[in-house]
Amino acid sequence: MSKSTEISEDSLSQELSQELSQELQDIFDDTQGNILKGFSKPQNRFIFFQVKEIKKAKKWFREFVQTIPSTSKLIKDSKIMKENIEQHIKYPKPLNCEGTGSGDTNYHPNKTYEHISFTARFFIKKLGRTVLPPSSNFYDFKPTNDPNNHPNDPRQEVILNPEFTFDSKTDPFQQGMSNRIDKDGISILGDTGDDAPKNWQDPFRPNGESNDIDGVIIVSSDRTEEADDRVKEIVNEMNHYGIECLGIEVGSAVENEEGKQIEHFGFRDGISHPLVKGVDDKEIARRSINKDVFHPHFFVTSQLTDDLAWANNGSFYVFRKLEQDVDGFWAFMNKKGSDLGMLPEMLAAKLVGRWKSGAPLSRFPNGDPHIPEESEFNDFKYRKNEVVDRNGKNPLNLAVDRDEDGKFIRLNDDEHDKEAKSWNDNYGIRTPRFAHIRKAYPRDDGNSRNPQAADDGNDQHRILRRGSAYGPLREQDPDRKAKRGLLFACYQIDLDNQFEFIMRAWVNNPKFPHSDDRFLKEGTTENEGHGKDLIIGQNRLVDTSGKNIDFCNLVEAGVPQDAGQHDPTGPTGDPPNPNLPEDRDVGKRRRIQGFQQWVHNRGGEYFFSPSLSALKNILFK
Repeated sequence: MSKSTEISEDSLSQELSQELSQELQDIFDDTQGNILKGFSKPQNRFIFFQVKEIKKAKKWFREFVQTIPSTSKLIKDSKIMKENIEQHIKYPKPLNCEGTGSGDTNYHPNKTYEHISFTARFFIKKLGRTVLPPSSNFYDFKPTNDPNNHPNDPRQEVILNPEFTFDSKTDPFQQGMSNRIDKDGISILGDTGDDAPKNWQDPFRPNGESNDIDGVIIVSSDRTEEADDRVKEIVNEMNHYGIECLGIEVGSAVENEEGKQIEHFGFRDGISHPLVKGVDDKEIARRSINKDVFHPHFFVTSQLTDDLAWANNGSFYVFRKLEQDVDGFWAFMNKKGSDLGMLPEMLAAKLVGRWKSGAPLSRFPNGDPHIPEESEFNDFKYRKNEVVDRNGKNPLNLAVDRDEDGKFIRLNDDEHDKEAKSWNDNYGIRTPRFAHIRKAYPRDDGNSRNPQAADDGNDQHRILRRGSAYGPLREQDPDRKAKRGLLFACYQIDLDNQFEFIMRAWVNNPKFPHSDDRFLKEGTTENEGHGKDLIIGQNRLVDTSGKNIDFCNLVEAGVPQDAGQHDPTGPTGDPPNPNLPEDRDVGKRRRIQGFQQWVHNRGGEYFFSPSLSALKNILFK
C-alpha cells in the first residue's frame, strides 16, 4: 500500500478539530470508545472480574487503561477507512472475520479495541468512594425553544433536576440489577420465575461475596483468534496483579445469506440507534422525517461537581445475557400462523415490526422488499409522517417499489410527501402497537394525544445499544445442543429513566401505548390495551392455574366505525385515517393468545464506564 495515498491520522485530527465544536471535541476526547460510537466489530468478549488485592490491581489498571480508545479515536479510524475506500484502496476482509459487527461499512480491520466498566461495589468497597454518580432522577429535560432547530431535531436539553434527592437504598446503580424490585417485591425488569436472579448463571447469580462482580472488560476485534488471544493475555496479566476472572462471555456476530448482521430469530439487528451529533452527522443529514438527533450529554454524564466531578463524561452500562428459544419461536409462528390463515413470516414480522431484511412494516406492510440500504429503514414516524426541510430537493430519495426489471422506483418531492403521509398508522394496522420496535421505541406514539408531545416525551428514554449475538446459528447446529441468544448491552445517564423505564413502562406494559374503548375486556369497563412486547417482554401473565395468558390485539385493516366522528381532542386523539379503504371490515380486532416466552434473562449487572481522564489521572493513583 502506497504511503502517499493513505490518509494520516495527524491530518485527520486537524480536520476533525475544525469540523467539531470545542465542546463536542472535548467530550469525544474524554469518553471511552464504544459509548457514543460503537466498536462495530464482529468478535466481542466480556471479561467479568473481581479484585482481590487492590494495591496490586491499581498498578495494572494504570497500565491497562492506556490502551483504551477514545470516541475521537474511533471517529478517526472510521474516517481514515472511508477516505481510503474513496481513493480505491481496498482493505481485504481479514481471514476468519465472521462479519463487520453492526454493519458499519467504515469498520477498520486488524484493530482490537477495549473498554472497562465497574460496579458500585468496586467503587465503594475497593476504592473507598462513598459518593457515586446518581443513576436515577438526577437529570431533567427542558425544551430548548430554539427557532433554528430543525423541526425533527430534539427540542430538549439535559439540565439538572431541581427536585432531585439521593437515596442509596433506591438508586439502581448502587442496588444492582438483581436487587431491583418494586414496592410489591416484584422485579422491576420482569425477572421472575425461571428468570429470577436466584436462577441466573454464574457469575451473575447472587451468591455472597465470592461471586460479586467488580467490573467488566470488553475486548472487541475483527478476528476470533485475535480476540481470544487478547483475552488470554489480559486474564494472565490480571492473575499476576490480584484480579480474578469470574467468567467470560463470548459474543460473535451472526449473518444472513446476504452477509448482514442478524439476531438468532433471523431478523436484521443493530440498524436503529439514536443519532449523536458529531458522530452520525451524515446519517442525520439524510433524514427528512425522523431526524432522531441527540447531544452526547443524553448518554454521558455532565454537570457533576465537587466529589463527583471525576464522574463527568462517564456512562452507566447495562449488561444482560438473553437466551433465545429459536425453535420454540418458529414452531409457534408456524402453528399460530396456520390457525390465523397467515404465513409464519408475516406473523413474526407483526411481532417484531420489521421484516427479516430489516425493512419496517410501517413502510412495507405487504411484503419484504429485501432492501439492503439501512438509510431506507428508519426515516419514518408512526402517527404523523411529514417531510420537512427539503432545501429544494428530496434528501431521502425514497424507494417504495420496484419496476418490472426489479429496480427501485424513486419518487419526486410531491410524491414523496404524499407517500410519507400514507404511512400514518394511528391504530397499528401496518405496525401493530404491540410490535417490538414500536414498544421499545414508540417514536411519536404513546400515551399523549399529541404526536409531537409524545415524540418529545419519548426522546427522554432513549439508550445506546451495543450488544452482540452469542452461539451458532440454528442452521449450523443440527443437534440443537448449543445455547444461543443476545449479550444485550446499552449506555445511558439514568438507569431508572432510560433502560428500566423502557422495560417497565413500555415493553412489559400491555396498556402502552394508549387504547380506545375497542380494547375493553369483554363484559368489563377495564381497558386491557394491545399486549406486551412479545419478543423481549418478561414477567409473563398467568392465571390461577399457572397457565400463560399473555395476549396481543391485532387490528385489521379498515376504518373504525366512529373514525369519521373522532375529534382530535377526544378520548384517543386519533383522527380518521383516510388512507384505508372504506369497504374493508370495519375496525376488526383479532385477539391472539397462547404465547410462550422465547427470550430468557440468564443474568446481568449494572456498571459505570468512567471517562478516560478519570481512569488515567484520578481513580488509580
